[in-house]
Amino acid sequence: MLSWEAWMVLNGYQFENRQFPPSPDELANEWKPFFETTIDAFGPEALYVRK
Repeated sequence: MLSWEAWMVLNGYQFENRQFPPSPDELANEWKPFFETTIDAFGPEALYVRK
C-alpha cells in the first residue's frame, strides 16, 4: 500500500514541493472529484473503511 506522501506525488498535487503540508480544506478540494465519482458509481458503501 502506498503512503499518503507517495499518493500525492503520483497524482501530481505537488504538495511535496511546499514548505508546509496541505490543509484539510485543500485536501478536501483536491480529493472531492474522486470521492464524488466513487459515490456516484458504487454508492457510499464503497468508501467504508473495513478492518
